[in-house]
Amino acid sequence: MGSDVFPDELRAAGVTPRELEVFWPVGDRLHNQEIADALHVSERTVESHVSALLRKTAARTGLPRRTGRSWSRRRNG
Repeated sequence: MGSDVFPDELRAAGVTPRELEVFWPVGDRLHNQEIADALHVSERTVESHVSALLRKTAARTGLPRRTGRSWSRRRNG
């Protein structure tokens, strides 16, 4: 999981590399537990990363509060 792609919008928002590892699966609509299992962390850790992502992207870049399909499409072209 994860990606070498680090969009400028996310970098400018202060998203960390670990948060980015959570970002793409959320955009692909995986459930928190599925992401947690893949990253070998607790579901609560994923929830914390998702909360940080939502706060950072909405507050600093004006990006949508939910990442959803739009980010999945942007990632895949």
